[in-house]
Amino acid sequence: MKRLSVVVLMVLGTMEAQARIGGVSDAPAVRHRLELRKSRHEMSLGLGMTLNDAYTRNVLIRGAYQYHFLDWFGVGLEAAFGAQFKTALSSAIESGVTNSPEFRQEFPGKAAEIPRNGLQTLLIAKVSVVPLGGKLVVLGRYLGYVDMQVTVGGGMALVKGFEGLKDRTTYAIAVGGGLRLYPTEYLSVNLEVLDYMVPQYVPENKKLAPGETAAYVFPVGGGGVVPYRQRLTQNPAFLVGVSLFLPMAPARGY
Repeated sequence: MKRLSVVVLMVLGTMEAQARIGGVSDAPAVRHRLELRKSRHEMSLGLGMTLNDAYTRNVLIRGAYQYHFLDWFGVGLEAAFGAQFKTALSSAIESGVTNSPEFRQEFPGKAAEIPRNGLQTLLIAKVSVVPLGGKLVVLGRYLGYVDMQVTVGGGMALVKGFEGLKDRTTYAIAVGGGLRLYPTEYLSVNLEVLDYMVPQYVPENKKLAPGETAAYVFPVGGGGVVPYRQRLTQNPAFLVGVSLFLPMAPARGY
């Protein structure tokens, strides 16, 4: 009888130990982890400019809203408004065409102005994923929490036309990512690179074949023209901004 009691106690002890081990193995790697994004609203404001423009530089002011369903997944909307500036390449081309004998003979007293496009307004619906995040420590000093986000979205764009090209509304695709540094639990400083892909009219470095037409032509004198056709253009933009998270106090995980 004593032997049976000992065996029963040993079995019960083993089962209890296994239950404890199973509970620990099922627990998260970090208990009561601070979830800075889950179930929070993010409102951000940013300023930036496009980087890869040949003819027009776009300076963008962007406002965005995002709701994070999970700590690593959110959806949102953004609106960006742009101011357009002529690039040095545009000015150099205009100067070269204006001073050419052919242009001066055909258009006496006129200055050449190259047709170009600019991003005036962008309205984008987006999805973001946060694959990485953690504490930022430099030389033993804790500077805050940092995460990396990846963004994909689509929507519409208002394209501004200059020197003969008309304003028009078209579609837009946004792909990119960035970093957020959280100096506090409710505020982040953001660095992002987003590629806004938008159809625009661009010049082609070729002559029109007999009977061939183009969406627009730029006369350069001497009967010569530069044809323009619509292409999906890439407009990578570098943006700096801040975000406010509400509620101001984040939740903690299990």
